[in-house]
Amino acid sequence: MTVTVNDGHTFGEWTSNGDGTHTRQCTADGCTEGIETDNCTDEDKNHICDICGNIISNHEDANQDHVCDLCGKVISNHEDADKDHVCDHCGKVISNHEDANKDHVCDLCGKTISNHEDADKDHVCDYCGKVITNHIGGNKTCRDKAVCEACGKSYGELDPKNHTDLKHFPAKAATEDSEGNIEYWYCSGCGKYYSDKDGTKEIKKADTVTAKLPKSPQTGDNNNLMLWIALLFVSGGVCTALTVKRKKSYRHGGNTK
Repeated sequence: MTVTVNDGHTFGEWTSNGDGTHTRQCTADGCTEGIETDNCTDEDKNHICDICGNIISNHEDANQDHVCDLCGKVISNHEDADKDHVCDHCGKVISNHEDANKDHVCDLCGKTISNHEDADKDHVCDYCGKVITNHIGGNKTCRDKAVCEACGKSYGELDPKNHTDLKHFPAKAATEDSEGNIEYWYCSGCGKYYSDKDGTKEIKKADTVTAKLPKSPQTGDNNNLMLWIALLFVSGGVCTALTVKRKKSYRHGGNTK
């Protein structure tokens, strides 16, 4: 116990009044005059009265910088309940956007923080790896697929109706010496034959060919035929003459050998 003698009084310890003051009383029996009240002091700014040892003030942060205006100690932490990257107390930015899964959305606030990019024009986002565009443009033919105007690569299927070099071949009559052909169309692009000008009715190469004409009898053959006819005619004449001669012989009454 601290005892202070003053003006003949023996005082006890200071007691806080809870209002920034403290009081002490004379400890002598029956003394009612020995009472002192004074303001608490806090020279070291630790919120404790230097005299009575009681807490006489609370932390204050009028400028909202998380530091006590009196003692200089940090009295609060940054908070971000609404996840907007700003401290709810001091208003300062306390975090940056993060996108660990690379979905272009901030993992904390949920806002879109980046756009798809495709610098190499491969239709895939350089950041997230997702396909973000389709092949476009180009002209497909019976021989070649369409070439994408964006990436320069071939894509899709061939177009059997879009011929690159469909040529017309008129009909040619066959002769005894050479084959002929029907009217047809041929595309060097796809290497196919067609019976129509639009190149839709495919045929085989063999279908375009007409056979040679059969050969007519040659001059030598005609001579041989005439020779046979002449021989037959002569033979017939001889036979007729012999028959007439025999009839005459019978008429004259005898056989002629």
